[in-house]
Amino acid sequence: MTPDASYHTLQKGAILLTLSVCFVIINVIQRLVFHPLRKFPGPWLAAVTGWYETYHEAVLGGTFVKQYGRWHKKYGE
Repeated sequence: MTPDASYHTLQKGAILLTLSVCFVIINVIQRLVFHPLRKFPGPWLAAVTGWYETYHEAVLGGTFVKQYGRWHKKYGE
């Protein structure tokens, strides 16, 4: 592999990383600002990703549904 070829490989990797970061940022902005469900109160992490539910289901043994009662006490209704 020539030095020029390795430079282009790094350049392609940097472009891919930049595009991935931009995608994540745009997705977070869309979910927090423009999504129809944005008006419902709750943890911002649960609004932005699906990892909040995954953590409660996989790591804590299926406690995601139990969070609803706590959220109602904390955020109202």
